[in-house]
Amino acid sequence: MKYAVLLSLLILANACTNGPKGAVGGHIPEQQDVSQTMSYRAFLDKVKADKARLKQTEPAAELLFDAMNHGIAGYWTGTAWDFNGVTRKPREGTIACGYFITHVLSDLGFQIQRVKLAQQASSVMINTLTKDVVRLGSMKALKEYLDMQKKHLVFIIGLDFHTGFILKADDGCYFLHSNYIAREGVLKEKIAGSAALNSSKSFMIGSLSANKSLLAQWIRS
Repeated sequence: MKYAVLLSLLILANACTNGPKGAVGGHIPEQQDVSQTMSYRAFLDKVKADKARLKQTEPAAELLFDAMNHGIAGYWTGTAWDFNGVTRKPREGTIACGYFITHVLSDLGFQIQRVKLAQQASSVMINTLTKDVVRLGSMKALKEYLDMQKKHLVFIIGLDFHTGFILKADDGCYFLHSNYIAREGVLKEKIAGSAALNSSKSFMIGSLSANKSLLAQWIRS
């Protein structure tokens, strides 16, 4: 079974070519970005097929990281931000930060209350979807917390007035979010260089990868 899972992940990696700015990092090299070689629908179908072969939550967490880091990041980068944005199509229309999280998770096959969670405070979404939730009072504390975490994990983070994903890759941590600053929209950036993160006074973060019951439901869906 382990061989089949590893083979599935290698197939996902080998389907890639050069990726755009904002789709860097992770344990698959930067140039391997699936958004350059297949449509978003084909990518989602492939994730669904790969997921169907899984039996355990550990390889499911790895598949989730790869899907977010080397698929979602590439497809959605460049989608414009708007406070009322609710687009379901990457790079078409606008997307708010909360809807970005729930839309991509729903697209990947997670059975969640997509609209309701997007309209709630980020604390509600984090408490509902993640495990090992912590609150931190500074950027320094956030970096120290992430330094202690294993690689290839996906987190959801809430800021003072914003939310997004944290991806812990081989070469560091990235913030994947629909950026409200200058209405920049969806991008993936190193946490140290993120103006949104560095301007926040408080953080709430939980591990999506650690929610084994949610991952188990995802496998069966």
